[in-house]
Amino acid sequence: MNIQMSLNDYAKNCQLSGTIMVSKDSDIIANQNFGFADSSANIKCCTNTQYLIGSVTKQFTAVALLRALYDNAIASGITKDNTSAIEKRIKENLNEPISNYLPQDHKIWAASIPKWANIITLHHLLTHSSGLVNYTSLPAFKDIFLNPPEMPALVSFFKDKELDFPIGSKFSYSNSGYQLLGEIIQQITGQALRVYLEKTFFKPLNMFTTFLLTKGTVHDLKNMNQFKKMACGYEIDVTNENPVIKEVEQHCPMQFAGSAGGMVSTAPDLLLWNSALYAGKVLPYFLLNLLLSPHIKMNDAKDEFYGYGIDIIANPKLGNIYGHGGGIDGFGSQLMYIPSLNLSIICLSNIARNLEKLQPEINKIKAQLPVDLSSSEEFEMIYTELKRKFPAMATNEDHYFTTEFAAKLVKVLSSENGLALQSS
Repeated sequence: MNIQMSLNDYAKNCQLSGTIMVSKDSDIIANQNFGFADSSANIKCCTNTQYLIGSVTKQFTAVALLRALYDNAIASGITKDNTSAIEKRIKENLNEPISNYLPQDHKIWAASIPKWANIITLHHLLTHSSGLVNYTSLPAFKDIFLNPPEMPALVSFFKDKELDFPIGSKFSYSNSGYQLLGEIIQQITGQALRVYLEKTFFKPLNMFTTFLLTKGTVHDLKNMNQFKKMACGYEIDVTNENPVIKEVEQHCPMQFAGSAGGMVSTAPDLLLWNSALYAGKVLPYFLLNLLLSPHIKMNDAKDEFYGYGIDIIANPKLGNIYGHGGGIDGFGSQLMYIPSLNLSIICLSNIARNLEKLQPEINKIKAQLPVDLSSSEEFEMIYTELKRKFPAMATNEDHYFTTEFAAKLVKVLSSENGLALQSS
């Protein structure tokens, strides 16, 4: 049984919408499209359909920061062949505070720099160990959703909140930190982040359908030439045993996503990215190793770590698995790479969970949890309890979301028999 057959078997009784692509040694060995990019226009998803990829964006932000620091080291006079000196310089940079890059008079602080900006380092931001509250988790977040602020006002929304925990003491997912990283990259390079990404990575790698969005919503893209293949985003009530697929009415403004989750891409482009990144063509290997180092443990109960913008899962049979998932209104994504097999797994979905009806239940569960939990720990406990109370959630996730295939494939590959990795 090969991977394409496994994919066919997985999709047989599902109502998926999106694209799944699996590649070995850069050769595509499984590729399938499901459902509709636009159901009202009867346009089916295809290999070149564009999707929002949410937090998969974070690895691009992390790579961009390392590349910007690398180029700065070269510009300072260190020769390219002096890798030890470059690495030393970059590690020093990563352990410098935010205020070294975004000083007191920078517009992002709106004339009031928080004390933590002099303590939290780039490394803390990259590893979600800063203690910064995750602004998308704040109760008041929805109140500003309709009128998205510019970056200084967005930073003001979270900068005066008490830190979740002592700086550097543990992992807790924070979009706030990655938004700050986007500003830091722009400060270092003197370019808008979307422009820097396009010039430095997307164009050289022929990723012509990949873009970083920093304004507007998916609805604003429909009349733009570069987004002709953009999928509509849909959602379901995952607690319903027979959910109805509905188009998202109110998409997340990209000011809120930005360098933390605002990228649009396609399966072929993400394959180009994986192939180049892990072959040392995007960053030199000593920096790639830094990107992929297990800097902090994500989950005490599992062998899961976080590098820089990358999840690292220590698998007993397959070795380290690198990847990241993403979720944003109407879309889900999963991008993985297994070095021991030279295998890329790309799962893109334009159906996502609508948890709005569950908000009262979420608030009720949250009120019963210990107050010292990080936002990541809190989310995991809430989601576990929701799945216990609403059994349909697990069934629906298997039935509707292409992103679930990645974990299932890893499980099969890790089994005693595994799969034959042959082309279809």
